[in-house]
Amino acid sequence: MIKNKKLKSMIHRFRSKSNESKTKTIFYNHDADTSQMSATYEDLKKYGVNHELNRIRRISIQQKLNKYQHPSSNHRLLKGYRDTGEWLNWIGIVADISMPTTSSLDGKILIDKFCYENSLHQVKLLDYHVWLKTNEIRYLLNADKQTIGVGDTIRGISKVTKYSSKGLSNKYGLGATLLKGAGIYVSIPTKRTLAQSTANQLVTDYDRQDDWVVKLSNAGVPKQTLRDYHREKDINVFIAKNRGHVSARFQPSRYSHYFERLEAVPPKILQHEKEQHSLPKQYYGIVDNFKVYQKKDSCHSVIHFSYIVDDIKRIITGSKWFEYDGEILKLGSLRPKDVIGFKDNRDLIKSSGTLEPLTNVELLTQHQNDPMPDNQSLVAGWVIKNFGKQKNVLNQNDLVNKYERWLKTETGEDIRTPFNIGFSIDEIAEKTTVTAHQIQKFLDQHSVQPIFSEGNKDYYAKQDMDLTVKHFKQVHNKAKAVLQVVRKTKANYLVDKNKKQEEVKKMTNKDNSVINTDTSKAKTTKASNNDHVIRIITSRGRFTTLQFKTLQEAYIVLQQALQSGYLNYFIKAKDEAGSDCLISVKNIISMS
Repeated sequence: MIKNKKLKSMIHRFRSKSNESKTKTIFYNHDADTSQMSATYEDLKKYGVNHELNRIRRISIQQKLNKYQHPSSNHRLLKGYRDTGEWLNWIGIVADISMPTTSSLDGKILIDKFCYENSLHQVKLLDYHVWLKTNEIRYLLNADKQTIGVGDTIRGISKVTKYSSKGLSNKYGLGATLLKGAGIYVSIPTKRTLAQSTANQLVTDYDRQDDWVVKLSNAGVPKQTLRDYHREKDINVFIAKNRGHVSARFQPSRYSHYFERLEAVPPKILQHEKEQHSLPKQYYGIVDNFKVYQKKDSCHSVIHFSYIVDDIKRIITGSKWFEYDGEILKLGSLRPKDVIGFKDNRDLIKSSGTLEPLTNVELLTQHQNDPMPDNQSLVAGWVIKNFGKQKNVLNQNDLVNKYERWLKTETGEDIRTPFNIGFSIDEIAEKTTVTAHQIQKFLDQHSVQPIFSEGNKDYYAKQDMDLTVKHFKQVHNKAKAVLQVVRKTKANYLVDKNKKQEEVKKMTNKDNSVINTDTSKAKTTKASNNDHVIRIITSRGRFTTLQFKTLQEAYIVLQQALQSGYLNYFIKAKDEAGSDCLISVKNIISMS
């Protein structure tokens, strides 16, 4: 039994360790806190709209504006929007203003905690601050006038521009901008589920009294621009600078300027940022295209993403190339506009050129696809087949043929289907009645070259296979016809032989003189047939031959020649003029 005093001591030590562990793991960066201040609907009714919203705005100035002077930024997270030309939806807090001067006639609004905002109002920090020039504000979307005070939440949609700055070769900022509004959020009760029992509404038209820094108006926008916008319903009409901008009136801020109140960044924040950059993050790439490059004696393929977004659809980078190898091949064949999810800890914004293959990949687009090989030569064949001929790549037809043959084999389809996937000698022989050796001999005689080779096997084009099969089919048909003639001749010979034997048998019953006479005649006939004359009719004329002693012997010899495939077997014969000649067995029509 543990005593109460000892038990309390153990609990205390456990709580101390637990609290210490939590202290180590919990890290808070004030300037990275993207939450917005909001008023409640009940307080608005209780204290009045103007009073309550101005109170919340002043609290926001104290609690939400940045505390630290962060290193000069090139706003690199905006680069993806500059590369793609897409509009950037953003949200932030008005922190200060830069008044027009004699040297710079354009006033600027300083926005702290500048965030990307998607259609679901999910936000992600883009930079600790950004400046918005008032002459880049082309139009007020939701009202003809807008008063803005320090501490207001401000929302807009902008094109991103690139420019040069001191110490930074390329810097990104806000170009043509349409302002959605500036004000304070109010939580309004709804009849939704308990988890969504309130909705935030940005109230932009409350009276800030004399606590404002800029007043904007659509009165400065040219009427022609407004007519074009209302007719076309297209915000792109505001992009060009010659389409005008809103008019602006300024007054100095009554609060401390940003350069007066900001402190140095604590080292732990800088260290934490560095650690966060090295962690794997979830991304989604939109497939655009594939290419093949020649590497000495081999090829390698690359995949191009038109742009890459994060988990809330913020564009990370525009155009990016990766090696098309490794895990992504296991997803099967891909199509343009496919969405690929992957995790990566690389700096995709800074990285240039072709990056190493992706890992932790997932295909999020549903469609039928074919398996993909893991051999880069076969992958190159797939790319060429589906995306066209490539520059400076050798033997492209061979690569396509190898891939198509691999695919047919991989999917279990009949490789003898009419497709130019290459056919081996054995496969061609299967379509004929002759041996592979005879096929090879025929192809060599006609100088037919294979379309590609794999190992010790040559593969021939479909048209070459068709010509070869056609040739041997014609030869086979001729051989078959000759064989039928020979068989018919043999049958006729056997019938005649049997008939003669029957006649001889009948004649043995006659008187001796007749028998003797017939016998002597038979002997004379037999003696005269020692050199048996075979009459042959061919497609080229009539011939006779003494090459065979009997018609049966002629039949046997010719049948052996046909069965052996010797269709160029010749018989020595005489034509009708008595001249010696050779006749081919494949031209024989009949024999007697």
